[in-house]
Amino acid sequence: MLKVMTGKEEFLAGGKRGAYVAADRDQFWGTAHAGARMAGSARLHRPFGRVTDIGSVGRNAMRARSRRLADQLACLHITAGISVVEVSESSCPSRPERLEAASGGTPLRERDTALTRVLVVEDERITAFHLRQTLERLGYSVPGVMSNGRETLARVAGLKPDLILMDIHLEGDIDGIETASRLREASAVPVIYLSAYGEEAVLRRARATSPYGFLLKPFSERELHATIQMGLERSLVERSLLALTQRFRDFSRIASVWFWELDEEYRFRWVSDSPSIGDRIVEACELGKTRWEIVARGVTAAEWEAHRARLDARLPILDFRFETVDASGCVHHLSVSGDPVFDSSGRFQGYRGVGHDITLQFVSERMLSMAKEEAESASRFKSQFLANMSHELRTPLNAILGFSEMIRDETIGPVAPRYRGYASDIVLAGRHLLRVINDVLDLSKVESGRMELREESVDLIAMIVACCRMLQARADDASIALRVRMGADLPNVLADPMRLQQVLLNLLANAVKFTPAGGSVTVDATASVDAGVRISIADTGIGMNAEDIPTALKPFRQLEMQQSRRYEGTGLGLPIAKMLIELHGGTLGIESEIGRGTIVTIHLPPARLVA
Repeated sequence: MLKVMTGKEEFLAGGKRGAYVAADRDQFWGTAHAGARMAGSARLHRPFGRVTDIGSVGRNAMRARSRRLADQLACLHITAGISVVEVSESSCPSRPERLEAASGGTPLRERDTALTRVLVVEDERITAFHLRQTLERLGYSVPGVMSNGRETLARVAGLKPDLILMDIHLEGDIDGIETASRLREASAVPVIYLSAYGEEAVLRRARATSPYGFLLKPFSERELHATIQMGLERSLVERSLLALTQRFRDFSRIASVWFWELDEEYRFRWVSDSPSIGDRIVEACELGKTRWEIVARGVTAAEWEAHRARLDARLPILDFRFETVDASGCVHHLSVSGDPVFDSSGRFQGYRGVGHDITLQFVSERMLSMAKEEAESASRFKSQFLANMSHELRTPLNAILGFSEMIRDETIGPVAPRYRGYASDIVLAGRHLLRVINDVLDLSKVESGRMELREESVDLIAMIVACCRMLQARADDASIALRVRMGADLPNVLADPMRLQQVLLNLLANAVKFTPAGGSVTVDATASVDAGVRISIADTGIGMNAEDIPTALKPFRQLEMQQSRRYEGTGLGLPIAKMLIELHGGTLGIESEIGRGTIVTIHLPPARLVA
């Protein structure tokens, strides 16, 4: 509010124009506001000892000093009797009243602007005061008013403004543009320029400092408020983008990957800085070079052409692998993936992607591959050795069995009963050894891929009945009930009869062996065009834990359960049965529970059915 002192009276000029003006001065008041010619003069005693003389002739005498005074001091009543104009903040309306007045009677939401600190840099004291009042009336906080650039540079860090209103023409050796330029180097506080002049040279200098707005004086409260809000919004967006960019740079700097970008001509225009990668990617992603100017090591000509074809077709790149050499001469294996980038109109802009140093992965894969090859070679050697040894063992064993059977049967002549008993024991032990040798030979053949199936049409009903008859005597001796359930229309299957019978006998023998007296073994067979053949052998034996089933299916493995330790065996029956069924294109599955028994199910595919 302006307090106007005259020789006769003191009055307040402000609020609604002319509200406190004496009647005999109304005509001059209206004349001043209409911009008409008027007479009189005044000397304005401004703050800080500055004095301004206002001329008395011309349109709106207050424009004689500057256009700013006409707008800022429109409320001043000009009269020849004025001697002093003082600035009195105590006579200003309260802040809520200012907020209500600025919004036309509707209080502003102070929370929208109250926390926003706007620093004013203006060397015209009255203009600065009026600007401060306007900002506070709009709800902003004004931490200070500066009149020159050096004071602003010295105090801005302590005042911590959110935005600066900077007059371009300031007193002192540096103007507002130079001040803003130096502020930009030291902080990110947005600056809005204020000026009564719009020369092109000034505007060019101002634009070079990336201002957040430019207000040409005089301006209205609405223009000021809107410009500040737009500047703050832009500053908020830029700070958010800066934070996101910094976050991205932090991640890329500490990550074991790097990011790259190609332009529409496939030139590298950006590569992220990643100390963890170092100079390993320098050769592979040199800025300014096209993808084709960079040597592609470890890539065949066909692979390179296929890669180029994908780029030309604007297709995504996925795990393209190549080699590079770092400054020390070490070879690194790299992998890149990327996607094509298009603008809003669909025009191709280039590629963006990510790269990985897969040297450790490559070395690990090579070591695993070598280890696998060595293991497979050792397995083949083992299988070949077992096959050869089994053949060498079977030849003399057959002779031992033949001669012991002759002694047991007294083919040449009678022998002492004691020797006949020994001969019977030799036959039993020899047959057991022959079964073991045959199992080992079968296993080695399957593992080495030398097992050949001699397939023909097999009568399943006859084969299942024959196998059960072979085991019936053993089941009767152990007081085990042996049952068969199958339909009379069970079809024939295409299979190797000897191998299929071997599987059924192995499974039946295991079921009888691990079932205590009083138990039962049940064979169930079904078939359908859609499901194929399903043969299950269920017993009420000792059973096993579900987690032990994989172990039971591995060669030479017997479960270390108290109940099973008293049963002899090599642990080859189930593994060989599974391998033989899989050779037929089928599957073998096991369900078991301790103390309740086991169900072994064979499944042959529909293709094995014989019409």
